[in-house]
Amino acid sequence: MYHGIIFTGQPKSWRNYLKTIGAYRLRTLCLQEGYNVRVVDHVHMFNIEQIEKICDSLITKETFFIGLSKTFITNAKVLKTIEEAFALIKRKYPKVRFILGGAGQYVPKIKNYPWDIQMVGFSDVSFKDVLSFLSGKTKSLKHQIYFNGQMNTVHSNLYGTEFQMDQIDTIWLPEDDIRPTDALPIEISRGCIFKCDFCSYELNGKKKFDYFRVKDSLIKELQYNYETFGVSNYVFLDDTYNDSREKLNLIDDVLSELKFDITYDTFIKPELLTAFPDTIPQLVEQGLVSCTMGIESLNPETRKSVSKLKDFGKIEKALESLKFNDQKKNLTIMMTMIAGLPHETIETVTESYNYFLNDCKFADDVFYQPFVMMKGNKEWREREASKIDKDPEKYGYKVYDETDLEHMGEEVQKYVGRIDNMLYWENEHTNFLEMAKLTDEFMEVLRKRQLISGISGIGSTRCAGVDIDDPNGGIKNILVDDIRKLEENPEFWKRTEDYYNSVINR
Repeated sequence: MYHGIIFTGQPKSWRNYLKTIGAYRLRTLCLQEGYNVRVVDHVHMFNIEQIEKICDSLITKETFFIGLSKTFITNAKVLKTIEEAFALIKRKYPKVRFILGGAGQYVPKIKNYPWDIQMVGFSDVSFKDVLSFLSGKTKSLKHQIYFNGQMNTVHSNLYGTEFQMDQIDTIWLPEDDIRPTDALPIEISRGCIFKCDFCSYELNGKKKFDYFRVKDSLIKELQYNYETFGVSNYVFLDDTYNDSREKLNLIDDVLSELKFDITYDTFIKPELLTAFPDTIPQLVEQGLVSCTMGIESLNPETRKSVSKLKDFGKIEKALESLKFNDQKKNLTIMMTMIAGLPHETIETVTESYNYFLNDCKFADDVFYQPFVMMKGNKEWREREASKIDKDPEKYGYKVYDETDLEHMGEEVQKYVGRIDNMLYWENEHTNFLEMAKLTDEFMEVLRKRQLISGISGIGSTRCAGVDIDDPNGGIKNILVDDIRKLEENPEFWKRTEDYYNSVINR
């Protein structure tokens, strides 16, 4: 008997089997509140008939909601299929309410969309309220607006973002299809003490150390996963894992209580490796095998303008120390770059690309993307928008709305249309279209050289069943292109088929 069903998934690729934590975190909260909820993964792989069959097999008279966690389901065609299936199911089960959640606001893909409630922000802080409302215990929601006069939008962040850090664990269940060689996501903290000018993360600027997980809670979660599933590999969900010595020391204390070793990949802030070089061996000893780092730009004036360390040369030395560490462990490092930040020109972006292509010794993968500016309502601009989004003119940008784009030609509209809710921009040096086309050119070359690395890259490869552990410690050097070949093998998708059958034949 299920009170609710939450569907989740990712794009169809070799990353298919890595878990995304949102739906499972909400299920944990539901269980704590006395509601039995089933998470159904891989919804991106199912057609309308299969989604309907899943719902028919799980829905009972006690079921009062069906949800979709869509953060990583970004393909418009897939979303349209899911909405069409849910619209059909809604007519079949009129008492069931449909909830949409995930990062960012969303415009429905079909006219008769099924959604009754859309949730924005960290939904686990507002979901108790939604559960009480949908189950009939309360008569209204606390924080909501109406979308097109019909769909309630619940702004979770209005409930407050001071989390009870001993209560944000995620409990995985045998029905979740977890294997010992898989990597699981685990939250280490929520929030970031930094506030880079281009970043619109709503939990930026944390001032205290109360955004860390609690030691006993972390030990309990890690121990449970090992004893239940044999899992010891993780994706550390932490926006800046190395932001303080206190946090790293906390993890040292946690690991000292375990009778097994772990490996993990996570986000690392490179500037802090420069400031605290003694944390480099500490990270390696803890089990770090790969990381993603936001470099963004090598141009000194650009870095300074967005609150980054101006001198990249210092960072370069620190990253070489991490890559070629004293423990001789082969760590893999992914760099992310943003083309089009203030003072950046086509020439400076191309210089950085040539550096990574020819001279850089430590990067296993480099990902370029054009600078994106977002549009949003007044509330979003006040609470979450980046400094640049709030005042683009101050940073030298001119932005355009949809009306302007109608006169800019199909090419501009094509590139802008790749990202929901974005604004077209230009400055004295360049514009969004030039940067988008340039980064496309870069990535066409760089993708052929990509090695498995970075946040979720290592975890995804483990979940794909690939042996990636180097006998000498760390990770083997494996081309992403070689992993992508898995998608050509029907056997690779059999795990999804078996999972589907386990759901409908439970």
